[in-house]
Amino acid sequence: MLILGSTQPECYTLSVKNKQSEQNLILPETMIAEIAELYPEVVKFLVQEYGFHCVGCFASQFESLEQGAWVHGIIDSDFDEMLKKINEIAANENG
Repeated sequence: MLILGSTQPECYTLSVKNKQSEQNLILPETMIAEIAELYPEVVKFLVQEYGFHCVGCFASQFESLEQGAWVHGIIDSDFDEMLKKINEIAANENG
């Protein structure tokens, strides 16, 4: 679908979004429990820098990173910055 006034076709937009997802190991919709299992260094960072203790909470099984952050008041640009930092940490963990 091409939106009036848009210069990029939908396939271009989807391609850009897919490339962004490939670069980020952790997305806003990633479950907190999955992050805790796969990226222990990210967990340490979240707890130390953001007081994000929900990584050990029962809710982590069904709550996404974005949902958990929202509960703790980490929203908008603060969330974006946190997501950027944890993806850097996760990339370093993966070597």
